[in-house]
Amino acid sequence: MTDEELIEAFIGEYASKIESLVTDALRAGHALGDLALLLERTFAGVVIATCESREELEARLARDARFDDPSRRRLVQGLRAPGGVPAIVIVACGEGALAVGVRHFSGSLVGMA
Repeated sequence: MTDEELIEAFIGEYASKIESLVTDALRAGHALGDLALLLERTFAGVVIATCESREELEARLARDARFDDPSRRRLVQGLRAPGGVPAIVIVACGEGALAVGVRHFSGSLVGMA
């Protein structure tokens, strides 16, 4: 499986969690386009999901020693890309490898409940 396929599968698998996080943030008064999500699958298979402002996530990624400078710059550029939907940063830790990507969600993000 390529990194791209892994990232796409990861988003699909956690779409309902993404929807829940975004819905909660919107109910708390945050603007949709200002949000960013971090989905991280640890080496042990545990998934950590957070939703915060793009600026907060950008600052967190800037401090993350797992990323070299070129990778960090690509992530930040992805977070800063314009659009009215949240950016999703995916980090999947594997045996000796780290798959990372940024996507801008195009499906339904808001729960109707």
